Amino acid sequence: MGNYPSRYNYSYKINPKYTFINNNLTGAVDIINSDIWDLFLTSDFNKIPNKIVNKLVDRGYLYKNSEEESFVLKKLYSSFLKISKNRSKRLVFCPTYYCNLSCIYCFEKEINFHSSSFNSEVLSSFFNFIKSSKMKFNSIELYGGEPLLPKNKDIISEILLFSEKKNLNISVITNGTYINKYLDLLCRLRKNIEMIQITLDGTKKIHDNRRVFRSGKGSFDLITNNIRLLIDNKINTNLRVNIDNDNIDNIPELYSFVLNNRWLDSSNFDIKLALVTNHKEGGSNFHPEIILEKIIKLYNKNPKLEKLFGFSAFKQLRNILSILNGAKNVAPRFINCETNLLELLIFCQDGYIYTCPESIGNTNLAIGQFHPSFSYFENKKNIWLTKNIFSFTECRNCKFSLICGGGCTYSSLINSNGVIPVCEKYNEVLNTFFKYKGELILNKTFSL
Repeated sequence: MGNYPSRYNYSYKINPKYTFINNNLTGAVDIINSDIWDLFLTSDFNKIPNKIVNKLVDRGYLYKNSEEESFVLKKLYSSFLKISKNRSKRLVFCPTYYCNLSCIYCFEKEINFHSSSFNSEVLSSFFNFIKSSKMKFNSIELYGGEPLLPKNKDIISEILLFSEKKNLNISVITNGTYINKYLDLLCRLRKNIEMIQITLDGTKKIHDNRRVFRSGKGSFDLITNNIRLLIDNKINTNLRVNIDNDNIDNIPELYSFVLNNRWLDSSNFDIKLALVTNHKEGGSNFHPEIILEKIIKLYNKNPKLEKLFGFSAFKQLRNILSILNGAKNVAPRFINCETNLLELLIFCQDGYIYTCPESIGNTNLAIGQFHPSFSYFENKKNIWLTKNIFSFTECRNCKFSLICGGGCTYSSLINSNGVIPVCEKYNEVLNTFFKYKGELILNKTFSL
């Protein structure tokens, strides 16, 4: 009989009778009698029926000892390392750090926009890297600054045509203000365009207070007109809505606007919410649980909003929701994101290679250089590669480490030189979710 409770158990008492339990190592999710779980939490296993104890052992909530759990952890980590070796890289090209907008929450404001100028030699070096590399690439993503500035059109045309020739998918992260200037090119290459991502932060009044031109003029009318152009021309369009306390209440109005424009009727259109985060603050002012509570209350008033947006903006909920929605073999997260495998290679105008979008322009965090000559900075690569749940003492015994992956590496590097992990309120978000959704989950579980 086991007598060592897993360090990765999470539980929430839905009501006096039932408790939701989850093990982040095995991915097990169950509803258990609250009285039984109370005995479990006090390690009073002799009072728990053997049948239930055996079930708890089978599901990974209970082990014979810590060594047995560590064996399972090491086995899963070994499997993760093998699988990660075959994952493809994502190529990103950043032709400029300059942006024609001055959004209130932009994390790139400190970048020297004019630190270097783009030229054809830098583009040639980028192409030469792709041609000579033995890495597996599926796509090229354009990023900035604002990549679709009119002055960049010749450069962007070369990149997109190169992508078409190499049969690579194309993605563009843009503020959407110059789509009309590029429409001819985008229409020609629509088969290769995986998505054009544009941000709209609400209806006109809200958006125009947040995403403004450097003159102070709002951008809503121009961006929405350009979104219509993309949809009318059947170009894959992803609408991103950055949310925080200042615009969360506007979501119903934005939904009505999108509905009235019939954008949701298009198979080429998608929309998602994204939390505004400032990783430079180390999470001190980051309270996603507050946003989540407000969103759930909005959803309760208008269930169509939940059906459309869901909870994908909250990475703290992704594992749980995947399992609840029927996914099998939801693996633990040993790293926070693809940067810890150097799967994201960002080639910038300054000739440097970065792996985190938020680190661009900070050459101290560059992992290599591709112009004028190519080289990796092995010591800088290792900074990212060695960050995982085993890197921090705080993570080793944290029940959430296997769904958190050790926190944002960039935030840790900026705030503590990589010494202290940055927690992202997993306990607070999960508790808030089950506070409002626990009874519904319970009813669905027993109705199956």
